[in-house]
Amino acid sequence: MLFARVALFVVLGQVAWNLITKLRVDFIRDFPITTYPSNYLYDRFRGTPDILPNQVSQFLLAVGTAAVLAFVCSFTLYYLWLLRMNRDEARMVVLDEAWKTARRDYNRPEAWRGWQKKKLLGTLPRKGCGAWFLVLGLPLILLFIGYLLLSWLVSLR
Repeated sequence: MLFARVALFVVLGQVAWNLITKLRVDFIRDFPITTYPSNYLYDRFRGTPDILPNQVSQFLLAVGTAAVLAFVCSFTLYYLWLLRMNRDEARMVVLDEAWKTARRDYNRPEAWRGWQKKKLLGTLPRKGCGAWFLVLGLPLILLFIGYLLLSWLVSLR
C-alpha cells in the first residue's frame, strides 16, 4: 500500500504540474483561466500588454491550486472530526458555542449584581482622581484667560 500511495502522489503531482504549465491566467475574460492560444507567437517570458507573463500566471495558478486544496483538506478533516465525536463531546461543543454567543448577555446581569453588592457593602472605589481637571478644566481656564487678555488688548486700541 505504501508504494501505491507513493505512485498515486507522483501521478497527482505530474497532473497538477501539467495543468499549471498548460493553463494561463487571463483577467480580461469572464472565466480567468484559459489555455494558451494555438498561435503562441508572443514571447513566453515577457507577455503582451493584455497577457500576464508566463511566470506570474504559473505562480497565480499554483497559489490558487494550493489554496483550493488546503480548503478542501481542512473541510474534510473537520467533517471527519465531527463524525468521530461521541455524544458527550458534541454536547460540550454545542454548550461552548452557546456560551460564546451569549457571553455578553450572561455577563451583564452578573456585573450589575456585583456592583449592587459592592454598593451595599460600601466598597465601591471612589470615582475620579482629579485627572478630569487636567484634561478638561485647565484647557478651558486657559482659553478663558486668553479670551479675556485678547479682549483687553483689543479694547486698548
